[in-house]
Amino acid sequence: MAINARLRTVADFVCGGALVVDVGCDHAILPIELVRKNKVGRVIACDIGEGPLASANRNIKRAGLEEVIETRLSDGLNKILPDEVDHIVIAGMGGDLIARIIGNAEWTRDKKYRFILQPMTSADDLRIWLCQNGYKIEKEKPVYDAGRLYTVIVCAFSGDKIEMSPEYPYIGEVLPDTAEGRDYFLRQISRIEKRLLSLERSKSDHPEKQELTVILNAIKERLGELKCRP
Repeated sequence: MAINARLRTVADFVCGGALVVDVGCDHAILPIELVRKNKVGRVIACDIGEGPLASANRNIKRAGLEEVIETRLSDGLNKILPDEVDHIVIAGMGGDLIARIIGNAEWTRDKKYRFILQPMTSADDLRIWLCQNGYKIEKEKPVYDAGRLYTVIVCAFSGDKIEMSPEYPYIGEVLPDTAEGRDYFLRQISRIEKRLLSLERSKSDHPEKQELTVILNAIKERLGELKCRP
């Protein structure tokens, strides 16, 4: 099976020689890609379901990579030992579930681990959780896949609660300096404007209106600053 744009972007953030765990590996497309590109020393491909893991095993065997890709039946990171990996990849899940998986593995609160996360939904909730729990987001890259726009988040544990601006949950470390980045900003603007319109129609003096207006203006300002650069 061919790797899609979403997982290819995840793979781009894996450092050479890394020891990787791919949580929710599904068909093991990402682990196979990482080995073929010589980006890893070893991959543990884990999944909570026996069906997906059986599919992963078949694909790994077909690729002849059984010696470097190990499969493991695991609920999140429960069956992973702290000294087995240095890169933790969690892609293709909701942001709330990603946060829960990390939160359930206390050993991940260590600066030596690199997290590469790709939420399918609730990216703003994931950003809030990461910052509140001491995981500093280092960079993000938005990517289109099958007509939908996602973001890939790279972060590491810092040990300190990260202060956020009001607009940060919506845009994180995404920069509007590419077509995908600009589209990401525009989609957040549209999302907030729709919510504000809904509040206006309700004719209630909801405190959320003022908060969202501040956030909307901040995102528009960030986008406008880039447009004005020579």
